[in-house]
Amino acid sequence: MNLAKAFSRRFLFGIIFILGICMLIANFVFYFGLDYLFSVLSSFQRLDEHTEIFNYFDKLEVLFKQWGIYFAPASLLFFIFLGTVFWFILRGVVKKIRESSPFETGTDKTKNVKRDFEKEKKLQKQNNRRFFIHLLSVFQKQGRLVDFFLEDIDEYSDDQIGAAVRTIHASCKKELNKYLSPKPLMDQDEGEDVEILEGFDPAEIKLTGNVTGEPPFSGILRHKGWRVSKLDLPALSDNEDSVIIAPAEVEIL
Repeated sequence: MNLAKAFSRRFLFGIIFILGICMLIANFVFYFGLDYLFSVLSSFQRLDEHTEIFNYFDKLEVLFKQWGIYFAPASLLFFIFLGTVFWFILRGVVKKIRESSPFETGTDKTKNVKRDFEKEKKLQKQNNRRFFIHLLSVFQKQGRLVDFFLEDIDEYSDDQIGAAVRTIHASCKKELNKYLSPKPLMDQDEGEDVEILEGFDPAEIKLTGNVTGEPPFSGILRHKGWRVSKLDLPALSDNEDSVIIAPAEVEIL
């Protein structure tokens, strides 16, 4: 049993209980009211001038005797009917509120929202991997970067490697600036003395060497660091789970 059904049944039991109390009060008032009227009218029973009262007295006596046979069961059925109608109305209102809320557990809408969230999270993770591979494929396409990394360069001279690196460097630099445009985190040249003030961002500045005490620190800049000044991601391929960095090329003769 889910929470919605349990709450709905508690609603029904609560309504029946409240209306049952109301039914008992109504029966109590009706019964003792008739009893009081019966006792009042009985005081006029010996007076001849109140013949009309005797007729009402007889009718009231019949009604009083038949109270337990007709009125009590009828009132019980009436309150049960009234409580059931009231419960159906409340259940419909609660159901509409529950369906309009995306956080209500146990509903199809919640399951769909959760399923869409998991699908979106999975797609985002997949796209992050695809962007990494795709960016690598861009460097491979324009500068043959993967070929250079995986090539055995021991058999080549330094002059040959230098000439190849110049071409690879120019092509990959062009693509890197096109999509990311990296900028240095610090303006000083590497090897210069720098001062790190209090409140610096550890994500931007990494301290090495003899780091003791509290800032400010004085040291030598060993690397300027880089940050992305723009993010113009390349368009992904149509293949949703591509692991291909670069396709094989076959020239047909």
